[in-house]
Amino acid sequence: MKKFLKLLLISVLAIATALTMVACDGTVTSGSGKKGVDGAVTEKGIYEVRKYYAEDGVDTLDLGAIKLPEGVTEIKIKANAFAGNTSLKSIKVPSNTVEIGAGAFAKMVNLEKIELPFVGAEFNANYKHNSSESVTVSDSERTIAHIFGADEYDGGSQVTVNYGASTTTVYIPLTLKTVIINNAKQEEYNIPMYAFNGVTAFTNIELKGNIVGIGENAFGGVGGIETIKIPASVKTIYASAFAGCYIKNFVFDNGCSNIKVEENAFLGCTLLNFVGAGTPAKNTIDLSKVEVSTIGRNAFDLSNNEVEYTVKNASGVNTEKVFGETKLA
Repeated sequence: MKKFLKLLLISVLAIATALTMVACDGTVTSGSGKKGVDGAVTEKGIYEVRKYYAEDGVDTLDLGAIKLPEGVTEIKIKANAFAGNTSLKSIKVPSNTVEIGAGAFAKMVNLEKIELPFVGAEFNANYKHNSSESVTVSDSERTIAHIFGADEYDGGSQVTVNYGASTTTVYIPLTLKTVIINNAKQEEYNIPMYAFNGVTAFTNIELKGNIVGIGENAFGGVGGIETIKIPASVKTIYASAFAGCYIKNFVFDNGCSNIKVEENAFLGCTLLNFVGAGTPAKNTIDLSKVEVSTIGRNAFDLSNNEVEYTVKNASGVNTEKVFGETKLA
């Protein structure tokens, strides 16, 4: 009997010790529950982030800091992985992420900033109609709505996102003001069509890294945006990319050149104060600052506006074609 009790005690101690160890995926577990990132390697050799458990004093998370098992280089975020988290204010999703599941960041009532390597479910979502250079994904899977849930909750802002054929209603944390799309890969990236279409929840949107195009209707109808920053790598702004926007400052990084602006690209941008680089000048479109190579018909038609616009360095530009009925100072 004593021998049995001794063996039982040893077993209990061994289990308790195991529960306090740090797992290979960086998750810390204890008798009181898990903390941090919880995940596992899938059959495809990808590390899947399955759940995040709040950590004391931690409100910022960089998933790129996860120590991946040997031989594993890519990350997948499972649907609803961070859903309901109330501790995180900032999340950075690294460029080695290959897929983000539906509602991965739903109901995060204190989230203020999120950095993503792409918009939607995956990297190569179609950015223009009939594109042979991208993977065709359906509906909301190519939009920012994909990562937020459709369930109403206190602290969530109801947003209707248009993706062409239809619309979807999602709830985005009221606290979320800054969204950064950062493509750190050598592979070129185009913001998908309808990516942010109709979203009015954010204050600042920043595009970084190797982004070469802004897809059709990507920011159509976007409202309440203080500033959108565009990297120097952008070469094409596709048709109606910013049509009907309510954006105060549209700022190109220094070095932008040979940009093709397709037809209706900025059609009816009611609060568009500035297109250029440097210090924003109210109601000014300075074409020299971005070295536009081609401008489509009605690209800057702001006819819905009651504000006069000053257009600088428009020599050689057919203003009647490009600016439509815009009131030029």
